[in-house]
Amino acid sequence: MLQTEWRVTLDRVPEALYPEIATNTAQCAEWGELFTVDGVTDDLTNGNVAWSNPPSVAFLKTNPSLVLDTRHFDRDFTDRLLTALSDAGPLDEQTDGLLVHGENFQALSLLQARYQEQIKCIYIDPPYNTDSSAILYKNDYKDSSWLWLMESRLALAKILLLKNGILCCAIDDEEVWRLRGLLRKMFEKEMVVAPVRSTPIGRTSRGKLSPTHEYALFYSGETAVPGSLVKTQKEKERYPFSDENGRYAWRNLLRTGTNDRRADRPKLYYPIFVDDNDVLRIPKMEWGGQRGEYEILEAPRKGEVVVWPIKEQNGRKVEKNWERGW
Repeated sequence: MLQTEWRVTLDRVPEALYPEIATNTAQCAEWGELFTVDGVTDDLTNGNVAWSNPPSVAFLKTNPSLVLDTRHFDRDFTDRLLTALSDAGPLDEQTDGLLVHGENFQALSLLQARYQEQIKCIYIDPPYNTDSSAILYKNDYKDSSWLWLMESRLALAKILLLKNGILCCAIDDEEVWRLRGLLRKMFEKEMVVAPVRSTPIGRTSRGKLSPTHEYALFYSGETAVPGSLVKTQKEKERYPFSDENGRYAWRNLLRTGTNDRRADRPKLYYPIFVDDNDVLRIPKMEWGGQRGEYEILEAPRKGEVVVWPIKEQNGRKVEKNWERGW
């Protein structure tokens, strides 16, 4: 059976429908679960209007982010709501999310015509094919049957993916090598295979060891490029300067932390020549193995000064080393 329902935040619902919404028992019961913890009403209100069941129209007006689910309402109400929403423009353009509940092969097939090459990212968490998981679907396929199950679904998923889209698949040791081979065959680019710590105490497995990790396998088309996470305000403050290439911070070339002394990393102790225009260069030099230091093969040019990784600490000079070798 194919059935379509809509979930809409109250800020997009006409206020003329609020009295009818406030008396809908099923919808109010669903909201009540959000505002009640262990039988105690939680203070998740806005505008000092308290939650009650049924809620007041004033409560609905002051909580515009509450989500209305049309599955709790009859067809007449849903038709009136969709008609009102259509007045603001085509529903397809206003819909910013789609939730499909069903068997995955049928669901993927249903989406093909409408969403072909439109999906930016796909995340899948298939059966790990281990008999130890307490899940509702079959989880101990024969290897060939499991691979066919995965290939048939992945083939449909790939059609939905943008050319620069990314697919991520979670899996554990039981089938990771088979799945990796299948994904390599089906996708143009393997971006990364990342081990992920899933449960510190370990989980039950067929063997005597309790694995604490799983894998995240990332694949894409040829044009996909991984992006960076959006920086938080605290992270941005660590990089107070900016130019045409983005944000940055000045950093001392001196090494800090462990192994920061000349004796720790003698090959990181060498001079840098700096001229009047703050142009840096490393002079020609050779490592003298027996002496444990570099032999400098040229003198500084006119206008250059010699800078060593030396820092003054407690009134005395300490030979440190640089962050990088030359």
